[in-house]
This record gives sequence, structure tokens and C-alpha cells, in this order.
Amino acid sequence: MHGVGRVHLWQGGSLWIGRGRGRSDWHDHHALQIALALDGVCMFRSQADGAWSEFRGAIVRPHRHHQFEVEGATMAHLFIEPETVEGRRLRDLCVDT
Repeated sequence: MHGVGRVHLWQGGSLWIGRGRGRSDWHDHHALQIALALDGVCMFRSQADGAWSEFRGAIVRPHRHHQFEVEGATMAHLFIEPETVEGRRLRDLCVDT
């Protein structure tokens, strides 16, 4: 997956905004992730043999193995450390699927 965009960093989080293209490698991370397709749609899956789901917005729990595919959509990825006040609140709202 590759793209062009901007990154904003602060204590406990970061925001990545840009236009992407391609498929990410399978990965997971410690941060809670909110992904938004600002135009177009994105594909997401959390199991290697699972079906792709089309979305305009998704919340990915910490340490959740996942993969994205984007074809030219402008995306915003907000990463929030789960130990922060905001991260704990968002983690409590997430439904495990």
C-alpha cells in the first residue's frame, strides 16, 4: 500500500490523512485505530480467509490483526493509545466481532 499525505503527531495519538492505493500487509498495532474514507470507500478484513467488507468508517481494536485495501480514496487514520483517557473510553465502546 502506498500513498501521499500528511501526519500530525501528539502525545498519545496521531492522525494520518492522505490518498492511498493498494493493499496493506497483514498487521496489528497497540493503538486503537479509527479509519474513515473521506471520499470513496475502503475494504477491510480481520481474517486471512475472511470476506472483504466495504466501509466508509471502521474502528480497529488494539492488537487486532487486520488488512485494508484502498483504490484512490482519501483516508483519515486516527491512532489513539489505549492507555489514554480517550483510548479507554473508545475501547469500552468497541464491540468485538
